[in-house]
Amino acid sequence: MANLIFCFDGTCNEPEDAREERAAFGFGSLKDNNITNVLKLHLLLGGNLRPEPSTDQTQRSYYYSGVGTYGSRMQKLRNILFAPDNEDVGAIIKRGIKDLVREYKAGDEVYVFGFSRGAAIARCFAARIPTIWPAVAEGAPPKIKFMGVFDTVASVNKPNVFKEENKPGSDVVFENHTLAPCVEKALHIVALDERRIAFMPTLINKDDRVTEIWFPGAHADVGGGYRYDGLSDQTLEFMLEFIQDSNYPLIIADPRTIDYPKLSTDPEILIEFEDVIIQPNPLGKSHEQEARLFIKEKALTHRNLRVLVNGVTSVHRPVLHHSVLDRLYYDPLYNPEPLLQESLINPYSNQPIRFDIQHSDGSIQPPPAPSLKQLRKQPRRPLTKLQTGVPATVKVYANQLYNASGIMLEKGKSYRFSIVDGQHWFDSDIDCGPEGWNSANEISGFVKRSLIAFYENDKRVPEGKWFELCGTINCSDDHAFRILNYLADDSVYKPAVSGELCSFANDLVDFYGNNMGLIKYSVTLV
Repeated sequence: MANLIFCFDGTCNEPEDAREERAAFGFGSLKDNNITNVLKLHLLLGGNLRPEPSTDQTQRSYYYSGVGTYGSRMQKLRNILFAPDNEDVGAIIKRGIKDLVREYKAGDEVYVFGFSRGAAIARCFAARIPTIWPAVAEGAPPKIKFMGVFDTVASVNKPNVFKEENKPGSDVVFENHTLAPCVEKALHIVALDERRIAFMPTLINKDDRVTEIWFPGAHADVGGGYRYDGLSDQTLEFMLEFIQDSNYPLIIADPRTIDYPKLSTDPEILIEFEDVIIQPNPLGKSHEQEARLFIKEKALTHRNLRVLVNGVTSVHRPVLHHSVLDRLYYDPLYNPEPLLQESLINPYSNQPIRFDIQHSDGSIQPPPAPSLKQLRKQPRRPLTKLQTGVPATVKVYANQLYNASGIMLEKGKSYRFSIVDGQHWFDSDIDCGPEGWNSANEISGFVKRSLIAFYENDKRVPEGKWFELCGTINCSDDHAFRILNYLADDSVYKPAVSGELCSFANDLVDFYGNNMGLIKYSVTLV
């Protein structure tokens, strides 16, 4: 029995997206490009990008690059804009079904993943299997054990650009938003903050087989495709945890164990560990604001938070991931328009739409307040005092000036820290661990090294290395310290004042925007 996995990527998405190109004629910072969550899943599930099919008898993954990546420039443009069903869309579905017919044997388990139009293709692929199978293969058509899709956008045959009154979009390749009967279980992760009308989500009708959950960020902040991918990494992490919690027999690789040089024979495909590593960050860069700059206001509107029944907005409560609240608590500029009071109205009953929050422990509960305005007035959660000998884990995101831990450190008490080896974060394009880096080892060229040296004493902790893991008390550098100085058994940190433990990567105050990744450590009261 084998696991057969089918991965359908989003519009214009392909393995070449991993290429590290620099802006400003090759001299600027790295462009904000990367592979999507669908391709990451393909690689984590054992797939490669070589022309010959896999011969693994246990698990095989098949990857299909997105609409608009095939044919001539004119063909690519036509498919990007209109996605005609008889061109890329139809060809991708046919390729998937051919692969399924060729590879499937009775008893095999089938899994399907997709993003954007690739998610629509994944759903259509599933819907067509029961119809096509009897004509091309013997035996009962296969069931799909699990389908995982990121932000389905099913604009096919014509772009849905200026039709605010048709927010769900009627130009879809399947009918009534209904999940195919052959799918046993599905997870649909939806972007809360996408505003382009052409990217309105094609939700799935309420069904006991379906989990549909909304995450912060724009379309590709959920499905992936950016180098600064903290938001999409948390949706990928959620997808992988959902798979593991469901006890599916899928074999998921550690990104460090993938043999990257052997993934492809194409010299244009340069995927590395940095492209696949999963470093979720609820406060990661949101690309929704950037999308507004290039699109006329006429083509923008907010999404409607809702649950569909027979394609109609229902009284059932949509579910938000807890990271929406985390972003509200810690980012004063975050303003998710779907949570505004006037947005939360059912157009048929004229009654308020209520929503729930899925917390980190998996429980689903009502939010502390029913609307954005009221949520902003909610106090932060109280600080936690540590119990002696009981470690607490802290996440430190590289792009945050201060990472509030929610942990109270008490004046005069003794604390010790510990860090798991092998962790990475990134200062622009410099890869390092919690120990940081120095210019002598990482910077080539006398001029650039001299420029870095000029700013050495302007680091937030001048005696620390660049990007070294540091801590402080409350959101102030007055009590900043080097966490790595307090790892040994005979070394403890005694705060001079009581307050919240906050952490950061040691950098210049104005340069956190080009940082990414996270480091985890634990703190123990001794």
